[in-house]
Amino acid sequence: MRTLICEFRQLSPGVTLPAWVSEGAAGLDSLQDYFKNGSNNQIQLLVDASNATTPIYSDSLPLVESYYLHCALYEMFRSNDIRHTDGTVDKVRLLLCGAYQPKPEIFGVMFDTGFDTEFDHFYSQQPSIVSPPRQGCAIFLNSIYQARGKLAWESQAFFTSIHELGHIFNLGHIETQPNFMHSSSSSGTFMPLGDSDYYQFVQPHKQLLEKSPNSPSIWPGGSKFDPTINPYDGITEPFNENQKSRFGLQIKLDMARRSFQYYDPVELDIELSVVPGISKSFRVPDAVDPGYEIFRLWIEEPTGERRLYRSPRHYCWNGRHLTIAPGKSFNRDISIFGESGGYTFKRKGIYRILAEFSISRKYIIRSTPLEFEIQPVSMSTDSMQRQAVFTSRTSKRLFYYRATPNDESLLEQLISYFNQFPKDSASASFWYNLSRAYAKRLEINSINRDKALAQKIREFLLRAIDDRVLGIHQRLLARQLSETLKSL
Repeated sequence: MRTLICEFRQLSPGVTLPAWVSEGAAGLDSLQDYFKNGSNNQIQLLVDASNATTPIYSDSLPLVESYYLHCALYEMFRSNDIRHTDGTVDKVRLLLCGAYQPKPEIFGVMFDTGFDTEFDHFYSQQPSIVSPPRQGCAIFLNSIYQARGKLAWESQAFFTSIHELGHIFNLGHIETQPNFMHSSSSSGTFMPLGDSDYYQFVQPHKQLLEKSPNSPSIWPGGSKFDPTINPYDGITEPFNENQKSRFGLQIKLDMARRSFQYYDPVELDIELSVVPGISKSFRVPDAVDPGYEIFRLWIEEPTGERRLYRSPRHYCWNGRHLTIAPGKSFNRDISIFGESGGYTFKRKGIYRILAEFSISRKYIIRSTPLEFEIQPVSMSTDSMQRQAVFTSRTSKRLFYYRATPNDESLLEQLISYFNQFPKDSASASFWYNLSRAYAKRLEINSINRDKALAQKIREFLLRAIDDRVLGIHQRLLARQLSETLKSL
């Protein structure tokens, strides 16, 4: 038997905790027992809720972004944790939060290593997000309460806690039978606490949990999240060889720039649409994100090696759908230059990227590969200066997470750079991401609207819109946000 401590911690004030957490009720013992029994007595999970009611952040965060979740987990990780030679750890964390931005409907998320490089935290006073993979997760209690109501929210919070901790042990979803690793829909009702049909691990997962104490690919911290280690029954895997291409539906990839440096803040534009000439509509999962296991991005390196893009966070699809109709496409952009653990494209040369979307057990759609180039790094003085600016923690926080830095002087340095070099190929991306980051601060529906900040954001947006390099989806969002701010 191997012991694993699981520390529960409230992220910020204003979040109501379930009684089984705040009062130390028998629910905590029950949670521990499910892992003990599910692993054939090989896992001794010890829940530490002694500081659960002590918030990590003093300010209320009803909506929390992934950057702050990663920072909070890292701050907790620094407390004399031991990481063994095989990478495994003896302590994991579960954050108790309000709701998640930009997906306030989800119930939980599991974290891989954040977008950071291993040396970043040695050269910066800002919080690091470098941490072992699969060492933390979060549940969103306000979202759960809103979806389940007063009578069932505590039951759902309990179930979601075990579900996300299951992902920490690299367990994937099993949707064909009731079990802990079944996804929870954000609509409808929920089974009562203790329902034996759902409150169990299925046999394949029990076998993995039983092996976990001696397996770095299963025990927390040992290896990156990889649900493909799960033994499937030919029905439950998100991608399988029997899936057919969905006629009439297409997915397209694009980039505003096709040749850039490895550190350039490049967005991948994704469009899901009906093929011209087809008059029917399609219903697909609302899960167009590499954080979902039914949507993935394949990257072909200049060497010919093929690998999956590695998302820093992992979501569970909640049953919501998108309707794709003629003339009504779905569009979004993804910050593709960064991934879990660092930069996505580390070699110079020609890359190809392809998207796969498993829209059902029967159908799949695939994009045409998109080809682009990573330029060799120049050693000229100007190029080295540019690289230093773009690879700073401040830049990565802004460009990837769209979060403003704590130190405004660092932000002023970035603004000064782009004012000095307005024709820099990343100028549009900078002003766009800066606008989005500040827009998160602005409470559009608040009684006390900050008109000065709104005007400042509009100026940034207009600079982005005027730049022809801005992506199609980004330009559309920029114009919509600009019009919204104009009315304040």
